[in-house]
Amino acid sequence: MKDIFKIFTQKSFIQKMSFFLFSALASSAIGFLTLPLYTRLLDPNAIGIIETFNASTTFFSSIILLGAGTLVLKDYWSIGKEKLMNLIGNIIVVQIVVSIVLVVSLCLIYIVSPTIISKGGLTFELTLLALFVSLTIAIHTLYLTLLQIEGVAVIYFLIVVGRVVLEHIVSFILIIFIAPNFMYRFIGAVFSSLVFSVIVFMRLKKEGLVLNLERTNTLYIFRLGIPLVFSEIAGWGLQVIDRFMINGMKTVADTGIYSVGYKFGMLVMIFDQAFGRTWISYFMKNISKNETNINKDIVRRIYIYFSIFLIVLIVYSLFVKELMGLLLDKRYISAGYIAIIVAYSYFFDGIWRTGNAFLVYHGMTKTYSVVVTIAAILNVALNYLYIGKYGIAGAAWATFFSMVFGALVTMIIVVKVHKMPWVRFRHGK
Repeated sequence: MKDIFKIFTQKSFIQKMSFFLFSALASSAIGFLTLPLYTRLLDPNAIGIIETFNASTTFFSSIILLGAGTLVLKDYWSIGKEKLMNLIGNIIVVQIVVSIVLVVSLCLIYIVSPTIISKGGLTFELTLLALFVSLTIAIHTLYLTLLQIEGVAVIYFLIVVGRVVLEHIVSFILIIFIAPNFMYRFIGAVFSSLVFSVIVFMRLKKEGLVLNLERTNTLYIFRLGIPLVFSEIAGWGLQVIDRFMINGMKTVADTGIYSVGYKFGMLVMIFDQAFGRTWISYFMKNISKNETNINKDIVRRIYIYFSIFLIVLIVYSLFVKELMGLLLDKRYISAGYIAIIVAYSYFFDGIWRTGNAFLVYHGMTKTYSVVVTIAAILNVALNYLYIGKYGIAGAAWATFFSMVFGALVTMIIVVKVHKMPWVRFRHGK
C-alpha cells in the first residue's frame, strides 16, 4: 500500500495528472452534456449525418497528420528546441500540401462520379468542409503534443476545452435561434477551428516556429510518417468505419442512435486519457534508464492504474442505462446496450495503447502498424457479419473483439521485445 501511495502522491505527478484529467473531463463532459440537447433538437437522421461528418474528419486527420505527434514525441528529447520548431514548421507545410492534394483528388472523384462521395452519407460540400476541419485538427495536435510533453497543462486545458466550448456555443445559438438544422453544427465547428488555429499559430510563433520546406526534414517526415499514416487509417477503420457500414447496411438514423450509445460508452476514456497524457511523458523519460527499481515502478503504475480503471468501468456499466434514460430523448434509449459494450472495449484499448508506448520506444512503428491494420481488417469483417445479423449491437461487438485482439497481440510482442518485471515488480524482490 505504501508503494501505491508513493506513486500517486508525488506532487508533480498529481498536479499534471489533475490538469490533464480536468482537460479530458471538461472536454468530454461538454460533449456529453450537450448530447441530450442535440437529441431533443435534432432527429436521429441529423445526428447520423453529424457523426458521419465527425468520422470523415477523423479519416482525413489520420492522413494529414502524418503521424506528426509521434514524430515530435520521438525527437523532443534528442534535438534542441530550435531544431524541433524547425521540424514542426516543416510538418505544418507538408500537412497543408497533403490537404491540397486531397482536395484535388476529391474534386476529380466528384467530376468522374458525383454519387461516389454521397454514398458515404455526406454531400461533396460537407466532405470538403470535413477536410478543412481535419487540417486544423492536425495542426492543433502538433502543438498539444508539445504542451503534453513539456507538462504545460494549463495552456493545454485552455486550448482543448476552449475549442469545444466555442464550437458548441456557436452551434446552439444558430440551431436554437435560427432553425434546428444540422448544418449549423458544422458552422460552429469551422468557426471554432479558425479561431483556435490563429491562437495556436500565434503561440507557436512565440516558441520560434518558422514555416519551411527543407528537403532533409521533408524526407524524414515522409519516411517515418507514412507507416504511421497507414496505422492511423487502420485505427480509423477500427474505431470509426462502423458508422459508414451502418449507413450502408442499415440507415443514417441507425448511425445516429448507435453513435449516441457509443459516446456514452466512451465516457470511460476520460479516465484513461488523463492518465495516458501524464504517463507518456513519465514513460519516455524513464524507460531508457533500464534500472531495476524504475522498471518495477513502471510496472506497478500500469497494474495499479488498470485495476482502478476496471473498478470504475464495472460501476459505470451498472448505471449507464439509467443515466441514458434520464438524459436522452426516448428515441435514443435503445442505445444503452451499445454503451456497455463500447465501455469494455475501451478498457482493452487502454491496455493496447500502453503496450504501444513500448513499441514506439523501440522504433517498431511497422509492427505497430501491422497489428492495427490486422485488427482493422478483423473489425471490418466482423462488422459486415454482425451488423446484418445483430443490427447496430453487432457493430459494438465487432469493436470489442477487435480491441481485445489488438491488446492481446501487442502485449505478447511487448513481453518478448522488452524485458520488464511483469511478475516480480515489488521493491526488494
